[in-house]
Amino acid sequence: RIEISVSRTLINAAINGLLDQVEYEIDPVFQYQIPVSCPGVEATILNPRNLARDQGEFEFRANRLVREFILDFEKFSDEMPPEIRNIFSQVLSFDGFDLLDGFGLSI
Repeated sequence: RIEISVSRTLINAAINGLLDQVEYEIDPVFQYQIPVSCPGVEATILNPRNLARDQGEFEFRANRLVREFILDFEKFSDEMPPEIRNIFSQVLSFDGFDLLDGFGLSI
């Protein structure tokens, strides 16, 4: 979670076009763009990975969430755009690992 004042600064930057002028990095799991900087915002809070208390747990949960999306979207795979199928194919495979639900994670 981030402070509401930071959220407002980010929203105002997006509305005013300030984020059109910054560099972005691609999230390795979800494949969305994350601004590397934003005027008036500390850069370390822009990427949620930087705020994770446990990096391994963060990555585990991120990949688990994507796996759940993949399973939900399988029934619509014929209607899914190729770009989305490609993104999903880049996620770690959890085939055969039904033990995921047995972990008690703290995030």
